[in-house]
Amino acid sequence: ALWPEDQDRWPKAVRANGHLMLNSSKMAKSTGNFLTMTEAVERYSADGMRFALADAGDGIEDANFVDETANTGVLRLHTQLEWTKEVLANIGSYRTGAKDQFMDQVFETTINHCINLADESYTKTLYREALKYGFYELQSARDQYRDMAAASSLGMHRDLVLRFIEVQCLLLAPFCPHICEHIWSLLGKDHSIMGALWPVAGRVDDLKLAESAYLRDVLHDFHQRIESTVAVKEKKDKAASIQTLAGMKYLVSATVYVSKEYLPWQQSVLTSLKEMHEQGDGSFPENKEIHTKLMAIPDMTKHAKKVMPFVEYMKEQTTKHGVSALNLSTAFDEVPLLEKNLPYLKKTLELESVEIQPSSGADSKVQDQCYPGQPFGVFSIEERPHVVVQLANQQPCTPHFTIQCPVFAGDSVMSVARRIVKQDGSIATAQQITLYRYNDPVAGMRSVPSADQPHANQTPLPTKAVFSLSDDRQSVMCQEVMPDGSLGDVVVVGDHMVYSL
Repeated sequence: ALWPEDQDRWPKAVRANGHLMLNSSKMAKSTGNFLTMTEAVERYSADGMRFALADAGDGIEDANFVDETANTGVLRLHTQLEWTKEVLANIGSYRTGAKDQFMDQVFETTINHCINLADESYTKTLYREALKYGFYELQSARDQYRDMAAASSLGMHRDLVLRFIEVQCLLLAPFCPHICEHIWSLLGKDHSIMGALWPVAGRVDDLKLAESAYLRDVLHDFHQRIESTVAVKEKKDKAASIQTLAGMKYLVSATVYVSKEYLPWQQSVLTSLKEMHEQGDGSFPENKEIHTKLMAIPDMTKHAKKVMPFVEYMKEQTTKHGVSALNLSTAFDEVPLLEKNLPYLKKTLELESVEIQPSSGADSKVQDQCYPGQPFGVFSIEERPHVVVQLANQQPCTPHFTIQCPVFAGDSVMSVARRIVKQDGSIATAQQITLYRYNDPVAGMRSVPSADQPHANQTPLPTKAVFSLSDDRQSVMCQEVMPDGSLGDVVVVGDHMVYSL
């Protein structure tokens, strides 16, 4: 209207946004639901506030600043800083040489993939997506790599760990410049991160990404099945006898069935779904139309009860993985992938044993639920003696408290430490933890700890010590494993211990 003839003066673009919400409610002084910039910085720090704002939302929907997200962000940033310090202090102990292990290849290609996706998100000013790929996805990849390395006993590769820390700093710096600048200096950089170049992504191996996603899905699915199996067992045992579970826990074994191809009726469904997806320009028609078309396929009525549940599952997989989920086979061989990652699966799921079998040898119920890319786990459980030990953290000014942890006969100190890490996600590694026993197992736990000497009247447990259970399964004992493999004297620990970092 002002310059109708001069298009060079016209706006290049128009951007709109919604309201800024606070904890899912509209900011309003009248209700007291508001937060000033100064208050937010004082409460969460500048980086914590910027982290929560980046996670508040993209597009024109109402941005939602959530206190819990800000608090979690501060904690995760602090954890990342402490983990980085620990890594750099022990960098000489990390593996070097060729990066030819499966876990190395997955971690490296995931870092490259996250660089590309974060760069694309920043370009589009989609800051929640940028935070997702520049922080959350990278953290998940690091955690998976750490778990796989611990299970394999090979350890993480020095160059990849340093690469991760550097890339994480650069991708997160636009949101959290202060802590990223600090970590950047810890890496020994002689210039500010503000003058650093954007990280350059290497080659992305789509096959390795697919294999990694497959393992994550398998772990998620198996974890849910194990929880369901144990819950059923507990319900039955509790109904039979309230005393059955006293001093017992479960030992889980798994038989994993893998299918190389879909059943004939499933292949027909997939072929039809793919055609409908293409005809619908990337979307499926309504379920009623899908059902009508599928029931017109010869012999499909024999499987009428199974068809639509299978269709719903495949639609979910298509949303998650793209149209490739409708392929009749996977891009990789599942059996070798599972076999070389058995230590990782067993450690993560706490399985006693795992056996991999072709689905052709299973019953019809298993075959109906076992697809290429979707193995089916059958879990058997047996009761295992244990003692639930109270583990207290008596260090002043720390966010760690008392937790309950089962201790089994034959457990090592590191086994118990790993269970503590699993319960307390703010602890990076089990190696940070030292376990202490009370010198007097009965009176020690009743004494008031001293802030100056939190471990007075306590003795640290040797890292090479194993636990045993008392006959009544009310307390634990430990013995140190000597250099010649023999066991030292039995020491009564009781049912209370202390852990510190």
